[in-house]
Amino acid sequence: MRRFKQEFILIFASLIFASGCSSQLDTLIEVDESQKKMGKELKYETASYERIKKAVSAGVLTEGLDAVRIQKKYGSAVVVLSEEDGSSKWVYKPARESFFTGEKVYLIFNEDDELVSWEQIHPKK
Repeated sequence: MRRFKQEFILIFASLIFASGCSSQLDTLIEVDESQKKMGKELKYETASYERIKKAVSAGVLTEGLDAVRIQKKYGSAVVVLSEEDGSSKWVYKPARESFFTGEKVYLIFNEDDELVSWEQIHPKK
């Protein structure tokens, strides 16, 4: 009977230890998946910036273009700032840049979601 208790305690302790490792392994897998997803998002952010920057440089963007059409063609902005009057400012930037000091492109839309103006920021380095 004593041997049975020892084996039971050993098996029980092993199961508890294994379940703890499993939980840690699950956490590591989640972290890895999260980092892969973040990497994809950063690549998308930079690709959208490069497309919109190219469109600005080529003079393709014109006043009156629809916001939905721009988003479908060039990708989503990193940030959309909504104003009280219904207008909005879209911010495109490469992932490597800061919001405050990095290069970026602003698209300004009126309350009807039509492009009103744009501005490309090139910080001094």
